[in-house]
Amino acid sequence: MTVHELKTKLVDAPAGWPAPLAAEAFHGLAGRWAISVAPYTEASPVGVLVSTLIAFGNAAGRNAHADVTVTQHHSNEFALLVGPTATGRKSEAMRLGCRPVELADTAWTTRVQRGFGSGEAIVEEVRDPTFKTEDGEEVVAIPGADDKRLLIHEDEFAHPLTVASRDGSTLSPLIRAAWDGVRLENRTKAKKSIATDAHISVLAGITIDELARRVTESEIANGFLNRFLLVCVRRSKKLSRPAPIRRDLEADYVLAFEKALVAARKCGSIGFDRAGAARWDQAYDRELSVERFGLAGAACARADAHTLRLAVLYALLDQSKEIKAEHVDAALAVWRHAEASARFVFGDSTGDATADKIRADLRATPAGMTRTEIRGLVGGRVPEARIELALALLERHGLAYAVVETDTGGRPAERW
Repeated sequence: MTVHELKTKLVDAPAGWPAPLAAEAFHGLAGRWAISVAPYTEASPVGVLVSTLIAFGNAAGRNAHADVTVTQHHSNEFALLVGPTATGRKSEAMRLGCRPVELADTAWTTRVQRGFGSGEAIVEEVRDPTFKTEDGEEVVAIPGADDKRLLIHEDEFAHPLTVASRDGSTLSPLIRAAWDGVRLENRTKAKKSIATDAHISVLAGITIDELARRVTESEIANGFLNRFLLVCVRRSKKLSRPAPIRRDLEADYVLAFEKALVAARKCGSIGFDRAGAARWDQAYDRELSVERFGLAGAACARADAHTLRLAVLYALLDQSKEIKAEHVDAALAVWRHAEASARFVFGDSTGDATADKIRADLRATPAGMTRTEIRGLVGGRVPEARIELALALLERHGLAYAVVETDTGGRPAERW
């Protein structure tokens, strides 16, 4: 099956749904796997592809990385598949994406885990050993994790989002630190747990309505959600009696993933070749570093970092020690779908509830409104300072403007 055939077989998409993934995204081993298993599943090819990239990046371990100043971007990545409850086939896409990696590295299978309701539980799973002193000698008190790889796999991510938004929850800061690849710490009165060199990835699913409803302004502002690739997925076709995947087909891919994993673990710092660097520079200047607006823009604030990690993954799957132009193009294709997904989920929301309310009222009032009218519609409980900030936000982004009316028979009035 070709990428063109995949697109022609897709069921009708809802209005505004992101366009089908560009052909460049299906480059390499992960792309071939997603295309090869498409006839056997109703799961979205983009969901299978992204899940495969996430799974491979975690199983590959921490050695391979791209250097950006003093920051190292490793092959761990976070993805959130967003789609309908029953027909999105999110879980099926994730299982298919993980399958060739699990078969290629059976030891890694135990590092795919679910049910993390706290940051403390994550740290415990990848913790360093703790020591105590006995007879003047330091000995191990509690052994640490033998394998620092961890893929957090959550079919329903609504609960972790709720936990992360609670006051005092450590889940959000630890998830952020895990994506960054820095040392994780959990301190309580009873003990202190530390995890260094942990290699944590997240692959999860959520419905569009749940994501839009549960994500608060603080979760966007503190950088929690923008560490995830948001990927809209839906059922690609209707298969009443899907056939099992052919054993010989699966075996061929397992062998290929084994070879790619072995090569990836031997790789250290990975840079660009000449063509790859030129393509990256162009994309960075014109696309990845542009200013983004609103809730969707805040969710996409790490465009360059996500695209770089994706490019590293495509290079590793090709067993390449350099990021080439085709790896950049593949990464860009995935990122564009992720950005389109964020805009589909959040629309043109500013991320400020008061500003969004004022904007909606202004749209419904072609003649505009005075500040007194705005204050009355927004509600008396909203402080005047909050309304001022909301109006300034709308004006700054060209979403509303004020006109001073002088023919009022009295003091000049400001109409928005």
